[in-house]
Amino acid sequence: MSDRKAVLRYRQAGVSIMNMMVVLFFAAAILSVSLKLVPIYIDNRTIETVIEDLFRESAGKRVAAEDFKDSLAKRLSINNIRDFKNEYFTVSQTDGRLSGVLKYEIRVNVFRNIDAVVVFDREFDESGRK
Repeated sequence: MSDRKAVLRYRQAGVSIMNMMVVLFFAAAILSVSLKLVPIYIDNRTIETVIEDLFRESAGKRVAAEDFKDSLAKRLSINNIRDFKNEYFTVSQTDGRLSGVLKYEIRVNVFRNIDAVVVFDREFDESGRK
């Protein structure tokens, strides 16, 4: 009977080194991708918040589209958003009301020839997000 218990204990020894290496590999891959993608989403949330605030402030006022874009560039600079290009955000004015479209994509190299592409596409108007 004691030999049988010894055999059962041996079979239930736990995770092998190879299985642990596979788990660590996947955990490291997920951590690596997360460290590259999370800052992109944080920056996008900052950009959206700045745009929403500008639209809220300009509600009911006559603001030219160019003045709006200038204010946007200044606020993004204050918030340390450096890679934002003017063509990512278009502003239009219809019947005295401003509206805008934020549309851009960010490509990040994950590993050698593997890239991750994140696409953002939002519409805004004076009442907030559409």
